[in-house]
Amino acid sequence: IGVFHIWTKYRQGKTSEEIADEVYPHLRHEQVETAIEYAKTHPDRMAAIERERKRAVRERRRRARERKQLALGKACPHCGGQLRAGEDLPLALVWCPSCGEVHVVKRLLSDTP
Repeated sequence: IGVFHIWTKYRQGKTSEEIADEVYPHLRHEQVETAIEYAKTHPDRMAAIERERKRAVRERRRRARERKQLALGKACPHCGGQLRAGEDLPLALVWCPSCGEVHVVKRLLSDTP
């Protein structure tokens, strides 16, 4: 568990005791307290980690949107119908209005010869 994970829980309102007892019970209270103290004294480092985490999330979402677009160009493996994005579906899923089946994008793309 990285310092940033502990720091995030602390910023969300958890006490060091709650973090040690409930969130990461394999850590000792002293370890959690040390991590929090480190984060407090290194705000620039914590901010850099947060920026990198946000950049990585944006990149994963961008790649997921690209994969979904590729999957929408395929036919439904069950009935051959045209796959759709679906308003309420996450990026990882598409559906076929012809047969009502929901499909996992990665699986559709990995089945491609």
